Amino acid sequence: LKLHPIIQRVPLDDPRTRTALEVCEAYNRPVLIHGGVSGYYLGREKWRNIPGFGKIIHIEKTVRNHPGVDFIIGHAGLFQVQELCRRLKGFSNVWVDTSFQSPGTISKLVKVFGRDKVMYASDWPFGSRPPHLKTVEIACRGDADLGERLFSRNACMVLRLPQET
Repeated sequence: LKLHPIIQRVPLDDPRTRTALEVCEAYNRPVLIHGGVSGYYLGREKWRNIPGFGKIIHIEKTVRNHPGVDFIIGHAGLFQVQELCRRLKGFSNVWVDTSFQSPGTISKLVKVFGRDKVMYASDWPFGSRPPHLKTVEIACRGDADLGERLFSRNACMVLRLPQET
């Protein structure tokens, strides 16, 4: 399940969202949440934007209220990475993805959340994969084990996919 409260125009504390999260918990399925304040609609549709629905404080409340759900926080909070790290470090049910983040920020995410809780993402088809691949490669600094974790193993773990041995 992907929740994008800004585009969907549905806050994370909406009863429909809570019901969906309860179903994900019952079936042991992870949930990807768009993280970060941003606007998407332009021109005549600009009124549709509710950027505040992407605030990290709303995500923190959702994570706290649903400890049985594994959450992947998309974009690691975009421009609110510092707040994301402060509010969500230490939660065993939180992973972060690397889309739109710099190599330095990715390294910081690994330090804060751990090698098993960060995973590659590009936001494709909206983002371009090659630069996102390169930022993760740079952040790994030749550490093959870390690269394997970020590019594959961590996603397999949270998505409950078989891993090659």
